[in-house]
Amino acid sequence: MNTLTIELPKETAEKLDLLKQAYEKKTGASISESTLVQTLISKEFIQAITPFDLQQFINGKEQH
Repeated sequence: MNTLTIELPKETAEKLDLLKQAYEKKTGASISESTLVQTLISKEFIQAITPFDLQQFINGKEQH
């Protein structure tokens, strides 16, 4: 797994903490900040990528 270190503004970090607390209250399970951020990224960006997009990316890599 690749590691990415990011700096968050204080307000964003506080919102992330509130979201983490809400998740844990709703599900009764704990979640790490890392997992929470991965989930948010996946929902926001990765699910929006279609198979066509992936094929275009693969074709572009093969041409280089």
